Amino acid sequence: MLQTRHDSLGERFQLQRTAFEAQPFPDFGVRKDRLKRLLAVATERRDLAAPALRQDVRAAFQPAPAHDLTERSHQPSPPPAH
Repeated sequence: MLQTRHDSLGERFQLQRTAFEAQPFPDFGVRKDRLKRLLAVATERRDLAAPALRQDVRAAFQPAPAHDLTERSHQPSPPPAH
């Protein structure tokens, strides 16, 4: 299953590359339309994105486990510099 996801993601990235190569600098109207559609999708799916973002942020700021702290405290201190 993971390989299928990976393949699908690779295919999507390739589609993005191809689209960019075909039109690397779309005009203002196209960019504006794409941003409006992106905002609409983000707004419609906000209930799905919010829990995932909270989980990512929580994982990024979790403190180190207590055993890591105690293991480090048992290491000898370096000698003082003279």
